[in-house]
Amino acid sequence: MKVQSHILVVSLILSAGAVLGQQTLNDDAVVKMAKAGLSDDVIVATIKSSPGTYSLSPNDLINLKQQGLSDKVLAAMIEKNSGAAGSPSGSAAAANPDDPATPHDAGVYALIGGHLSQLDAGSFSQQKTSGVAKSMFTGGLAKMHMVVQMSGAHSPVQLSDPNAAFYVYIPPNTGFNLFQPTSVNDFTLILLDVKGDHRQLSVMASGAHGSQMGPDEQHAVKFTSTKIGEGIYKITPRSALTPGEYCFASTVNGQPTIMSGGRVWDFDISNAPK
Repeated sequence: MKVQSHILVVSLILSAGAVLGQQTLNDDAVVKMAKAGLSDDVIVATIKSSPGTYSLSPNDLINLKQQGLSDKVLAAMIEKNSGAAGSPSGSAAAANPDDPATPHDAGVYALIGGHLSQLDAGSFSQQKTSGVAKSMFTGGLAKMHMVVQMSGAHSPVQLSDPNAAFYVYIPPNTGFNLFQPTSVNDFTLILLDVKGDHRQLSVMASGAHGSQMGPDEQHAVKFTSTKIGEGIYKITPRSALTPGEYCFASTVNGQPTIMSGGRVWDFDISNAPK
């Protein structure tokens, strides 16, 4: 009798598990699994093996990304909705990392030959003051400059298209942080000077006629921005970029936060036609 009782209990547990496994999943169920600490592999396997109906408009995807779902999990949900589970072509389309309109990790990206590539975030490592003696000798007619420097004469990110398109992905505002822009207006595009084995930029000029903060007109590159989704913007320079070293810098009230250790995303336009 004890053996029969154990068999009955096991059968009931297995039957209940099968019934629960066939419950229809939705967005909330997947978010709950993620917040419970289940791994992406477990969540994806559950999505693929269970019936599910998901709301996956661009705004929905952005909201789900903000709630902590990874691109891998979102791709599985899209694949399940499309009915293309197990199809290589459907999976590739659902998880397309080169589509600017899909959610990505926060940062700056360049669209290169149809491939969306994230630029590395860095900062200027040194700063110095130049022209002090000359400014004093001329009574301030000659300006002294505060200069920041970045090691290396060239960025490791080499772009050949002078008309390259850039995209910025901005997470929800979680408070003031020099290292995390909260708006497309918190970005400025700058042309850097190459001096020997480093790149540099004058971030302040001071003289008898006043002071100027930030890059001058020769170094500030104008661009337009287009919103293509919540927290997603396309940045297009107003004219083709000339060969040289560039960086995007985070700003506060229009002024780069370079001297305060703010982030920069550097790149090199090396083979653009002159």
